[in-house]
Amino acid sequence: VVGAADAKVQDAIADAAQVGEALGADEAPVSQEAIDEVAKAGWDVGAAEAAVSQCNGNVTAALTVLEAEEATIRAEFEKGVESMCSNGWDAIVARQALYAQYLIDQRRARGEPDPTPDAELMALTPTLKAAPPAKAEEKKPAPKAKAAAPKAAPKAKAADAADAGTQPKKAKKADVVFEVESVAQLQELVFDFKGPGSVLVDVYADWCGPCKQLGPVLEEAAQSLGGYIRLVKVNSDALPAVSQALGVKALPSVFRFSNGVIEDNFVGMPQQDALQRFLIDSAMSKPNPVKNPDDQYKLSEKDRLAMTKALRLMVGNAALGPGVRTEMEMKFSPLLAALPLGPGEGPEAAIKAVKTCAKYLTNAIADAGKFGKIPTKAAAFAAAEAAFPGLREYLTICGFEPSEDGKLVLTHTNPAKLAIGLGSATNWIGKASKAKQDAELKERVIRLSKQKAEPKADAAPKAAPKPAAPKKPTGAGPKVAVGEAAPKAKAKATASPKAEPKAAAPKAKPSPKADGKNQDLRSAGLLGGMTDGDSNEYFGGDSTVFLSGESEEEELSDEAKDEAWEDDDFFDDDDDEDDDDED
Repeated sequence: VVGAADAKVQDAIADAAQVGEALGADEAPVSQEAIDEVAKAGWDVGAAEAAVSQCNGNVTAALTVLEAEEATIRAEFEKGVESMCSNGWDAIVARQALYAQYLIDQRRARGEPDPTPDAELMALTPTLKAAPPAKAEEKKPAPKAKAAAPKAAPKAKAADAADAGTQPKKAKKADVVFEVESVAQLQELVFDFKGPGSVLVDVYADWCGPCKQLGPVLEEAAQSLGGYIRLVKVNSDALPAVSQALGVKALPSVFRFSNGVIEDNFVGMPQQDALQRFLIDSAMSKPNPVKNPDDQYKLSEKDRLAMTKALRLMVGNAALGPGVRTEMEMKFSPLLAALPLGPGEGPEAAIKAVKTCAKYLTNAIADAGKFGKIPTKAAAFAAAEAAFPGLREYLTICGFEPSEDGKLVLTHTNPAKLAIGLGSATNWIGKASKAKQDAELKERVIRLSKQKAEPKADAAPKAAPKPAAPKKPTGAGPKVAVGEAAPKAKAKATASPKAEPKAAAPKAKPSPKADGKNQDLRSAGLLGGMTDGDSNEYFGGDSTVFLSGESEEEELSDEAKDEAWEDDDFFDDDDDEDDDDED
């Protein structure tokens, strides 16, 4: 039974040899680490060492060989038991005899002595005497129990490992190798991948010679590793947007994705040992090794994260179904419309709450693995929900679902859906901030207009002493009659010396770039108390605004301004054409 090696074992050995040729050199040294890894799966150390050596140090191939050989041994054992029973042997005797023979053959194969010396072995004969049979019975069950126990444990471990998917079998090409035809396919093939191992994205071109050499090697490795590697092939000529997002500068370019993030990469056709290490790391999802300073194409962690984010957003948008964006925005609209706008504590709190919601979405887009869970019991979430009652529903529309531990958990890997929610929240924040500024500016203008109206009401007492016109020498000119026109004439005459700075008005004329609203308010006297910052805040923040050029006019004294308000001709635009522009 032990010496029989049927076609199944030979096929497994042949497959392992092919894996060895694809993954490493023919004379690759056998490492103790590989032997220990196989032994941890429940196999005998000696068997593990032999299998690893036979498979050129490849752990996955060694596990495949051991599993196939185990199945063959069991099949041959059952055939032997059936054959002995057909010849009249009891089933228990047949099974015990064949199992004992198997243990002896295993010991001899390892170079160990037989468990029972020849003298004792010859003494084992049937007898009617009590003692010898008792001795025989004491000795016989002991080895059986001792040998059976360790054998049962490894088999249980191996079975558990097989059930867990750690015993790879050669996969079909259609199950592990995929040719991408559209950008949207990458969402399912790369970012939604939940299997063991990693996803290799091979960017190639039909005219590329090294691509034609590397492609078959990667395909064979993906099949031999039994699903621990998924190979996704992207034609750079057919899908240039993918190449651009990945920053491809030379072909072939291979990227290893683990949990939807670029973990490692290489460019060109690597050496055999380097390719073997890359594939083993990919199958075992090992972290990215330290960058070799001689490898100019090895990406830094910062570049890998940036490329991952760019590709995820592009692929996510392509994978969205028709009408998804419109449907989501229609659901967001009533939740945001219910929030207050304008000045006050309520709108302020609402803006802050929506900003918190936007921060949740921004973090999830950046790193869904780290920020894909929102603690709803946290103080920040509670405060935001108090001001934004629709916060939970808003996040649910974006793809978060409540869990038993009181958290909102992201249930998908498409950042484009999160970006839609982020865009709607950001637009509302801008709208609410603008409404708040408009309301504050309106209140400020009303307050300033009231302040301007107060000096105008006090102008009546000041007008009484103005009829003192005769005290000023009039020269040869006509005398001014005392009456209603006297205060007006006095006001003009008195204001003329002080109005000299106003003669520089042509320098302060509004430029063609001046805002019409600003000019109207200015001419009406409603912006006289506003600073440049106030006007800039409302009219768009342009540094070249109307008030910034009025330095000469600002030098007028308070008395001259008060007299200007009393002047009936202040709003008169019939004096000359220049006054029209000033008014």
